[in-house]
Amino acid sequence: MKNFRTKTLHVFTFDRMRQAGSENLNSFQIVLAQSEEATMLTLIYEKTQSKGPMTGIASPMATFHVLPNDLLSSHSNVGQPGKWMFRIDERIGTCPAGTEHPPLCDKGRHPSLFNG
Repeated sequence: MKNFRTKTLHVFTFDRMRQAGSENLNSFQIVLAQSEEATMLTLIYEKTQSKGPMTGIASPMATFHVLPNDLLSSHSNVGQPGKWMFRIDERIGTCPAGTEHPPLCDKGRHPSLFNG
């Protein structure tokens, strides 16, 4: 999103979180950034050990979006491995224009709200 200027920022760090019923550990950060015009959610994964599609985001204005756990740290919807960004104050788009790497993005989908 062009000209995004953060007004409020919240960073949540989850260090060595254990997956239910497993010895697998994950560390990640969730960042909520709000400007005068938009609210952005960023998920940052450096390493993951989880298996199965158990990560996702939901909004009252959109369906649930599943992020494949085995690709969380190696793929992205913004071109930076391990980083996933979504505008969450409106309908949640799945990927910004120009990052079409199935199954993460759909070539037929309208470009995300990141580009204004």
